[in-house]
Amino acid sequence: MLEQVRRHCKEALDAKRLDLVYGVGNRKAGPAPRFFSTAEELDELVLAGKEPLVFTCRPSDRNVVDLVRERSPTAKLGIVARGCDERALFELAKRFQLSLDGIEIIGVACDQAQAEECRCPRPYPKNLAFGTPLDKPVDDPVLEKLQRLPLEERLAFWRYQLSKCVKCYGCRNACPMCFCKECQMEGELFVPRGAQPPEFPTFHFVQLIHLADRCIDCGECERACPMDIPLRLLKKSLRSEVRERFGYEAGVDPTTASPLGSIERGEPSHAE
Repeated sequence: MLEQVRRHCKEALDAKRLDLVYGVGNRKAGPAPRFFSTAEELDELVLAGKEPLVFTCRPSDRNVVDLVRERSPTAKLGIVARGCDERALFELAKRFQLSLDGIEIIGVACDQAQAEECRCPRPYPKNLAFGTPLDKPVDDPVLEKLQRLPLEERLAFWRYQLSKCVKCYGCRNACPMCFCKECQMEGELFVPRGAQPPEFPTFHFVQLIHLADRCIDCGECERACPMDIPLRLLKKSLRSEVRERFGYEAGVDPTTASPLGSIERGEPSHAE
């Protein structure tokens, strides 16, 4: 499949259908996101790894795709996207953080091993160009076990896990959906200077409410946490609640409005 993707991208560049291809490339230090502008460079394109293509650049609080489009507004951009990459693009477009105009999503399905490693229930993009969607969704056995516990035991589990938080903001910084210019969780109301973080996990609950209708289940928050808090498990539970109560799932398409109304109330825009 890798050679097919490379061939597709090379032909698109040669035919001038695309000016740039964005994907994961091999580097001496390991796979990393990069832009490819020539057919020769595409020989380094890879499909392995967990490197996110869509992320927020701080301190600008802008996503990397939009920053590149601002520099080259007329460039035709192809993005070799997995399911989580496409979900990020769709949700950011819906929230006016980037435009999908002039972007070709080159969707690639993850295989069974990748899906199980990431515990991803939808390891393929809507715009699927290469690969085959898995016949059976990958369930998360840890989430299923946790949801079967009595409420008191679940509360005790999360009290312990969130008590390990050191307020490093790594989860927020890694989240492609955290793009507010001014984060309320840095304000004096929640984290006074010179004081310890609040005993009750206010930070996480406020962030969860903010991400309730936008979390795309990419898992970057959990991978960034130095205290090994299972943050993705917490947000998977939230996504499950939103899906069951409202029939809504973030990142499925760029047009369906959120039932929580956050977009209608006005999202912070990079133009502001």
